[in-house]
Amino acid sequence: MHCHLKIIIRIILTGFILFSLNTKMFSQDEKHERNSIKVSVLSLVSNVKVSYERFIGKNSLLGFSYSRYYTFTKGNKFEPYFRYSFNGTGQDGWYIEGRLAFGCFLTTGSYSEIQEVYKIDYENNSYTLINSSIDSYIVEYEFQSRGASLNTGYRLFFNNNENTFFDINLGLQYFPYIETYNTESEVAFQDRHKIITYKVWGEQTDKMTQDKKYWTYLGAGAFLNVGISVGVIF
Repeated sequence: MHCHLKIIIRIILTGFILFSLNTKMFSQDEKHERNSIKVSVLSLVSNVKVSYERFIGKNSLLGFSYSRYYTFTKGNKFEPYFRYSFNGTGQDGWYIEGRLAFGCFLTTGSYSEIQEVYKIDYENNSYTLINSSIDSYIVEYEFQSRGASLNTGYRLFFNNNENTFFDINLGLQYFPYIETYNTESEVAFQDRHKIITYKVWGEQTDKMTQDKKYWTYLGAGAFLNVGISVGVIF
């Protein structure tokens, strides 16, 4: 699956902005650990999620998450985010977090091709349908989604070890499932016949309905956003 070029551009621009904010607008003790990497342990059945975070002050950090979904609606999700901690160190305790989200995914739908053949009566300026056929296939469609989420959470160090941590958060997310539906028609004339071909993409299928339900309640677009992760600070 190939993401649209605009997705790649957004990732590059986001990384550049985060780096610029960190190096130009904030300062921090160089001896203090400034980075962390964490992996989600809640969603390994359906996706892999990895996050990188950069501390930009005593109470705040900038982060970027990448998720790869490999069941139901397959695809990639990218989330830049800002976190503010209510603890003076910014590395543990309660926090609030805002995220942007964008990604590209595959879903399953039908493709139909309907062909109608008419005999032309030039003398009476009329058409008579003499044949009609339809062919349908199940195909995969790529779609893109954009959204945002607002979360609150708590980070706790393991056994007073200030380099490894457990992170849990909960929030609300808007990341819609985009249905792809399109039609077009072609007209051709051949041997006193008019041939009309209708092409229809993205009609609803049982698989598409299942994908949409999973997406909304448990998948990439779940409105209740729950995260449980473990990570390391360095």
